[in-house]
Amino acid sequence: CASGYSGSVSLACSYSYGTFTLSGCSAYSCSLPSIPSGYNYNGYSCSGYQTTSSCGGLLCASGYSGSVSLACSYSYGRFTLSGCSVNTCSLPSIPSGYNYNGYSCSGYQTTSSCGGLLCASGYSGSVSLACSYSYGTFTLSGCSAYSCSLPSIPSGSNYNGFSCSGYQTISGCGGLSCASGYSGSVSLACSYSYGTFTLSGCSDPCASYASCSTCTLHSGCGWCKSSTSCKPGTSSGPSSGSCSTSYWVMSSSGCSSTVT
Repeated sequence: CASGYSGSVSLACSYSYGTFTLSGCSAYSCSLPSIPSGYNYNGYSCSGYQTTSSCGGLLCASGYSGSVSLACSYSYGRFTLSGCSVNTCSLPSIPSGYNYNGYSCSGYQTTSSCGGLLCASGYSGSVSLACSYSYGTFTLSGCSAYSCSLPSIPSGSNYNGFSCSGYQTISGCGGLSCASGYSGSVSLACSYSYGTFTLSGCSDPCASYASCSTCTLHSGCGWCKSSTSCKPGTSSGPSSGSCSTSYWVMSSSGCSSTVT
């Protein structure tokens, strides 16, 4: 009997100069083992003890490619499965939210052989890799941007018209601007989830003027005599912070007046 078959060969000759009829060899019948790594039993038709030809619907698992082959070494044993190989992929250009510093994954690799991949600053989680077909590129997942809430309005910033209620990612916050008298663009930083944003990017153009006379020469700047500082503002007072009206000067003529 051939490999995969058992029994004793019997010959029958029905007439002279004809051909023998052979019988007596039966294919081994086996049952499926617990699902081995790389294989998928969904949709299979192979319950109990079966021959290799009567088992269908066996597939390679996600992340593997090939065609399933079955081998049955002896009757009432277990099938041995082969034919599925793990897919190999290469890393794509660094996607937003991920960090390749220190990774060990050059060329085409399996998911299990790629290490050192991290979430980028401002993101949390654990990096997962998926390789849909061999010699493709990995799909990365698992890193989520931190979400923060806005703090009380800091000096120099303006929340008018913003769209950023509750906890949001940096990309989900819009409409933040610098306060009147300040210049620049608002930048947000979120150091950890459910914290508060740190705002930067708005500069005070008046802060560099150290005297009343130089301060009041510049439009939008006023001098506060009580704090001896130059601040952006209007005739009614500074844009941020406080200064008593009697101490607030917007023109050089007021620099020499005495506060009573």
